[in-house]
Amino acid sequence: MNQPTSSTPMATLLTPRGRGAVATIACRNGMSLLDDYAATLFRPVNGKPMSKQKIDQVLFGHWGELAPEEVVVCRTNAEEVEIHCHGGHAAVERVLGDLTNAGFTVVPWQEFQSATMSPFEAELNSALAQARTTKTASLLLQQRENLPREIDAILAEIKLLEAGTSSDSQAVLARLQKLRDSYDLGRHLTEPFQVVLAGRPNVGKSSLINALVGYERAIVFDQPGTTRDAVRTETAFGGWPVELTDTAGLRLTDDQLESAGIARARAALQQADLGLLLFDSTQPLSDEDRDLINTQESKIIIAHKSDLSEPAEELASYNPIRVSSVTGEGLEELMTRVQETLVPVEPGDGDCLVFTERQRRMLETVCENGNTVALADRVKLMATFSKS
Repeated sequence: MNQPTSSTPMATLLTPRGRGAVATIACRNGMSLLDDYAATLFRPVNGKPMSKQKIDQVLFGHWGELAPEEVVVCRTNAEEVEIHCHGGHAAVERVLGDLTNAGFTVVPWQEFQSATMSPFEAELNSALAQARTTKTASLLLQQRENLPREIDAILAEIKLLEAGTSSDSQAVLARLQKLRDSYDLGRHLTEPFQVVLAGRPNVGKSSLINALVGYERAIVFDQPGTTRDAVRTETAFGGWPVELTDTAGLRLTDDQLESAGIARARAALQQADLGLLLFDSTQPLSDEDRDLINTQESKIIIAHKSDLSEPAEELASYNPIRVSSVTGEGLEELMTRVQETLVPVEPGDGDCLVFTERQRRMLETVCENGNTVALADRVKLMATFSKS
């Protein structure tokens, strides 16, 4: 199948799939098709062909020849049209099917916008659609100005190096490296942090995850081994998206199904941004508990079931957060600690955050090469709003 080009007649669904009051479908580069197939596509009540309609004029009319449906259409520029129809699946598929039959290529909305946008602007729009919280969406919007401004400043320094009026190439390289390293946080503007709850069976992992998210996401039962597979749910702490994973209790067992769940729990903990290590306040630490504490790097130690007992002396020596999922004790402190551990320094309004792997790779190439002057064009392309 041939890939569509910037001149290919294209159509895309701009609104999310699923039931909705209104769906919006955009078309580009197909004005002549809309005119030629007006009888089977859109017939405005004013009777004019689409190519003769005024830009930004809202048009009412009918879609389709058989069982026509009432729609609202707007010509948004010389080559683009928006169609607003009923938001149900059948109505959307009918319009897209009719457009396909007329010669349009239906593409994902990301591909539709990338045909007329720079990679940076397309990435920004795509990232905004993936933002899980108001805070991350706001930080992304700030990058629309922050990143191009920082790139322009770096390019100005590179020009001084080219002209021989500056010799501090290491300062430029350090600035690029800082920008590259901002991806460690920037990627979480669209991807939630991975936080895994781990501990022995029956320490209350499922109860705690339910308490943190405010509803019963995980099954709670006093029989050890109830959770045999990872149970994931999303929430946010301080506006930062977090995916919490409730895992199987860590213990030695002959049960093959439970053993598989424990193996997955250990793998999830290894890959996590942060581990919440739960220990029963009423029980002394075991060798497995000590091994868990010593092997997990990024961790918060929790003395759970604090409503039943003070933590045992050895557990208390680790300065755990005392938490009760029953009374709510320690939950606010825990949520604050999670946020501060994941994001030790909150980004300010003027801070730059690289938020896509493409941006990080381009900066990585420059940083590894070390010749900022030779790779100035690559730096410029990273955050330009120019299509070229």
